[in-house]
Amino acid sequence: MLRKSNKGYFLLDAVFSFSLFLTVIVCFLPVIHHIKLESTIINTRLMMISALYSEMQHLKMETFIPVEREMTINHHHAWIQIEDRNDVWYGCIRWNNVRGESEDACLLAPKNE
Repeated sequence: MLRKSNKGYFLLDAVFSFSLFLTVIVCFLPVIHHIKLESTIINTRLMMISALYSEMQHLKMETFIPVEREMTINHHHAWIQIEDRNDVWYGCIRWNNVRGESEDACLLAPKNE
């Protein structure tokens, strides 16, 4: 009499489950990496705009215009330029993000005269 064995079924089920698991991992790892990269870019942008805002606040106490500075903010080199345009101070900051692309942000502040 032949014995019925489920060993082949178990092996096939295990291989199928493992391949399904690997497929899900391979599909979601790039998505998770992209989300973390974008999060880093947004956090860096926030820090740069905050640094520019801080520099423009210090500028209200000092009146040395135009200002051009190179700074390092959280291991990123940034260039700040603040100048006088009509009745406002116009400040811009420029840096390279983690992708190597150049980004910039500008703020306007009223003069205190």
